[in-house]
Amino acid sequence: MAGGRQKGTIKTGGRQKGSPNKVTSAVKECISKMLTDYTNSETFLKDFAGLEPKERLMIAEKLMNYVVPKMQSVAVEDVNKDKNSTVAMLIQLRDGNSQVIPNLTESEEE
Repeated sequence: MAGGRQKGTIKTGGRQKGSPNKVTSAVKECISKMLTDYTNSETFLKDFAGLEPKERLMIAEKLMNYVVPKMQSVAVEDVNKDKNSTVAMLIQLRDGNSQVIPNLTESEEE
């Protein structure tokens, strides 16, 4: 066999699975510090103010992705699947007939 360990033997030495990469962590920390220093400086404010309004909005939108969580869309399903019966129920409810509201637990069991 040409070098390496035999198949099935336990791995010894090296970086353990799941342990953070020290170089990557150091680079991320360095970049984070540079960006923090820049954004807290007057240079950032001057640079930002010097941009065209369209460019300012584009940058603000990109920065918002890191501050404001994105909303997920929600699907609404009509349990009746019949537009006419839904409209009819709404009309009856408007007229004060509260008996129209179906018991959802009963319709789910059917």
